[in-house]
Amino acid sequence: MAKLICVGDTHGNLSRLNSLLDQLEKHLGTETFQQSHLLFCGDYVDRGFNTKGVLQRIIDLCAIRANTYVIAGNHDFAMAAFLGLLPHDYSHLRQQYHSRYDERLWGSDAFARDVDFQLDDNDRKAATTMHVFGLRWGATLPDGKDSVFNSAATFASYGVSFGDRQGLLAAMPESHKAFLRDLPWLQELTLDFGKVIAVHAGLHDGNVERQLQTLRDKDADRVWIDQLTGRWDVVDVPEELIGQDITVVSGHHGFLSVASQRVIVDESAGNPGTPIAAVILPGKDVVRDAIAAGVMAK
Repeated sequence: MAKLICVGDTHGNLSRLNSLLDQLEKHLGTETFQQSHLLFCGDYVDRGFNTKGVLQRIIDLCAIRANTYVIAGNHDFAMAAFLGLLPHDYSHLRQQYHSRYDERLWGSDAFARDVDFQLDDNDRKAATTMHVFGLRWGATLPDGKDSVFNSAATFASYGVSFGDRQGLLAAMPESHKAFLRDLPWLQELTLDFGKVIAVHAGLHDGNVERQLQTLRDKDADRVWIDQLTGRWDVVDVPEELIGQDITVVSGHHGFLSVASQRVIVDESAGNPGTPIAAVILPGKDVVRDAIAAGVMAK
């Protein structure tokens, strides 16, 4: 029976991702590891200092392993929006958003006063149609040094000043942009041990099929996409799925939880000193990167 390895949020931590993959191979053995399905649960960017390296590593894995699957996290979605990789005009959403963090949304006059480069007409035009999450991804907080997404580390990984959209677009390989643009929001896997629904945050109660179709369509025409950004409202298994041979797998939440039909694997949340974990289905073994795990053990 082929196994499914569910990898939690990596958040720019390349060395810990590589360590986790090494630990998984040691735990399973090389042959079983290579034959296993490998699922990344989103949030590849921000916080850690090597987003560029993490994206390239996962792109390479997808190229050499046919059984590798990825989904978008809220951080990945926000970065794609910032880069203009979403296909629609989302200007109508801006009036619906009210910040709890006193953010200076990217492209605003308040943002322009926080940064050391000039916004030009192309920047201003991009800001008018950008999804709110893109505006927030490049926004400044009151200290002017970062966004609520901790995206400054991502700009730095490409050698670009925080908030410099044109510089980031020029610095990023086309393959990285294509990866972010094409990330599915959902994986529906039918495996020997049952069906797995992988979505970054989860599903809430009520009309699961409608939620799944929204995810298949990557419908971003709202400010808050609960299935990518929700918290306690999407932690549990939707009532209509209870008792079915279905497991809902997510990252996002900043903790590890393994239950009969629900797996949440985000022990690290991108924080230093906390491990990137993976859960192996169907047995539900937990494997952690050796770098952060070693720090915790001391």
